[in-house]
Amino acid sequence: MWLAVLGVGLLAEPVQAGAGERDGCVVRLVAEHANGPAEVTADCRWAVAPERVIRVVREQGRIDQVLSLLSESTVLPDGRVVQVHSPGWMFADRQVTLRFEPRLLADGGYRLDFRAAREQERLGKGRVSIARDEGFWQVRPDGERGTRLRYAVLYDAGGSLKPWLVRSFQKSGVARSMAEIRRAAQLAPPSPVSTER
Repeated sequence: MWLAVLGVGLLAEPVQAGAGERDGCVVRLVAEHANGPAEVTADCRWAVAPERVIRVVREQGRIDQVLSLLSESTVLPDGRVVQVHSPGWMFADRQVTLRFEPRLLADGGYRLDFRAAREQERLGKGRVSIARDEGFWQVRPDGERGTRLRYAVLYDAGGSLKPWLVRSFQKSGVARSMAEIRRAAQLAPPSPVSTER
């Protein structure tokens, strides 16, 4: 995912220099190397029950209803998930088939690792294959009813969209996606935590 961006929300307006915390999240961009993909991390503290955040993150078949820059997220019968990132402007949609690995944490939290599946689904018309998309969502309790969310993604959009260009937009895209996750979690009904998707 998302997000991906490490799976989610990549191309929004460029981040302003010196931008810091937004909506309870600190987003950092760490270049892997000068001309390659970069890892983006988001560390968030929200006054939202962790069960609500977990419900949003866990339901990857509906995450495209939450994240505005993700136009499709379809769970296949074998558990793989086809995601389509729609950056807009003059850029073609990006497609990847992901494999998710959920697990419960000892403190009642939840972690969802993702990476490109070995077997990719056929590209939709006009789409470009994402070269690299891997990372994780980690949700932990923070006090009585709060949440600590950590998101990390290593993303290469593929095609002619160069990594240095993607990096210039990734940070603001992830910040936008985290704000969307928070809003969805505030509206989500609480549910028991499990590793089922």
